Amino acid sequence: MSELLYRCPQTGRELALGIALDPDVFARARLDYRVIHCPHCGQKHEWSKDEVYFKIPPERDKAYLEKKRRRS
Repeated sequence: MSELLYRCPQTGRELALGIALDPDVFARARLDYRVIHCPHCGQKHEWSKDEVYFKIPPERDKAYLEKKRRRS
């Protein structure tokens, strides 16, 4: 499982969403917009599935992207 991250649009700093799951499960999941309180700027940010990313070692990330590309 990998942790989901989001980048604050105000500061550009990364923050953990407190969600960890398998990238394949995430790819199939239906997620509505979610809201997180940002510790970096103090604002609330709405995020969507397209705006978050995984904290994955680069070699695993490349493998996941290749696997996803082959499915398309």
